[in-house]
Amino acid sequence: MNPGKPIGPTGPAAGRAALASAARERAAGDLAEALAVLQRAAATQPDSGELALALGQLLSTLGRAPEAMPWLDRAVARLPTSAPARLAQGDALEALGWPVGALEAYQHAARLAPRLPDPQARLGALWLAMDDPEAAAAAFRRASALGPRTPVGRLSAAYAHLADGAVADAADALRRVIAIEPRNARAYAELGKLLAEMGDRDGARSAFQTCLRLDPDAVGHFYDLVRIRRLQAEDRPLLARMAAAAARPGGRELDRLLLDLAIGRAHDDFDDPQRAMQHYVAAGRRSAAMRPLDRALITRRVDTQIQHFTADAMGRVGPCPPQGDGPAPLLIVGLPRSGTTLVESILARHPAVGAAQELPFWRQEGPAAQAAGSVPDAQALAALAARYQAVLRRHSDKPVVTDKKPDNFFWLGLAATALPQARIVHCRRDVLDSCVSIVANHFSPRPDFSVEPEALVFYVREYQRLMAHWRRVLPPDRFLEIHYEALVGEPEPQIRRLLGFAGLPWEPACLQPEAGERRVSTASLWQVRQPISAGSVQRWRRYEPWLGALAALREGRDQLV
Repeated sequence: MNPGKPIGPTGPAAGRAALASAARERAAGDLAEALAVLQRAAATQPDSGELALALGQLLSTLGRAPEAMPWLDRAVARLPTSAPARLAQGDALEALGWPVGALEAYQHAARLAPRLPDPQARLGALWLAMDDPEAAAAAFRRASALGPRTPVGRLSAAYAHLADGAVADAADALRRVIAIEPRNARAYAELGKLLAEMGDRDGARSAFQTCLRLDPDAVGHFYDLVRIRRLQAEDRPLLARMAAAAARPGGRELDRLLLDLAIGRAHDDFDDPQRAMQHYVAAGRRSAAMRPLDRALITRRVDTQIQHFTADAMGRVGPCPPQGDGPAPLLIVGLPRSGTTLVESILARHPAVGAAQELPFWRQEGPAAQAAGSVPDAQALAALAARYQAVLRRHSDKPVVTDKKPDNFFWLGLAATALPQARIVHCRRDVLDSCVSIVANHFSPRPDFSVEPEALVFYVREYQRLMAHWRRVLPPDRFLEIHYEALVGEPEPQIRRLLGFAGLPWEPACLQPEAGERRVSTASLWQVRQPISAGSVQRWRRYEPWLGALAALREGRDQLV
């Protein structure tokens, strides 16, 4: 990058020249120079909405949403009728973890540009992430109808099937997109992700390889590729390709993060844990820069639960009446990578259990329900329970429905008070094993925890503090703790204990969770396809000399969680 490169004439023409120059640099792949051009121009022309928009869009593309937001807010103010400004604002808000604000921005863009498919496609994806598949499917169909011959319209037709739960139809629709647009790298990437979630290793691998061949800049998909199977000696050239990609300047920060994780995974497979951990930590730093953990928010949330959800306070409200013939909720919580997906997969093999995977309900509803801090009254709790039951019924008509959202541990007092028939399973695992696995993985949508080691240590300690409280105040007949090490060491007694707690008869199929054919979209999507194994117990010791900040969790890790 050459900071002294001229950007053209002064006055209004300077803005146009800067935009044209930045566009050329982006087309050439030099995002850093494009950014420098726009920053210099925007600094001298603060009233230009076009420059503010271009700069905010590029910062957002690079994964620097906190820096992008002021520029995008300025662009929206200067260009109030610009749909692209609202779309970019929504993208940044979504990256920052503010889905309600993103939804408003996308809806505003849709009103400004009712004939464009892009706002509808963004709305569909966000509605899907917010667990409203009906709204998502409708938005995707609108996008498809508005742009039936455009890439976004064709992909939206596939996503509409996915929102409807028709996974095979979605895969077929993606294959039709590829038949029409054989060089559409994104379609291959989406097909690869879907096939991976369905357990089709060979199909997923082929799709990701084609994506990377068509678009060498899509380096984030190396992460998807290396997770499919353990790399062998003949895969050394793949590591060389990833190292070469990492050496190239520029690119989106999210892609660089995923590439770091992919290189770390490759070094792990090639028995080099030191280099593996170096790359995992580098990815964690990138993640923290993109979206720092709000430590004050986490601490306030934990303090609020401990202060207000005491046994006496919950008892004074009294449990809400059961919600008719709705399913019995079974919440599965714990640290990420503590065995929550394994426990859900075991339960999902029972004919009386439906698996809803990770529902965003409590994360979305919890803060509003406790806006005043204290325990809501019985009427508010009953309304909350009715909404939750409706969500569960939408996912399954089985008598028991699981909600496997690890960070629902924040809202256990609220859930237990509102839902007298709910049962809670807390998955416990050696925290160092969980944390080593956390820093080696990417989580999407963006989680409330951090994968940066020092911030992760803080999060774990707050989690331990809150779980110690729930142990004291939740009724023991509604709260069960499953130890990962015991579960994988002797599965049958622990699975019998788990089924008994859920009020379910013994089912031998639960001993083979890997035989399930359900779609799995969590970070454990490949592990759950394997038989129950103790191979990951004490895995942290492999990295012991290079734990860094995580070493603070070494002492006393077995006392609480």
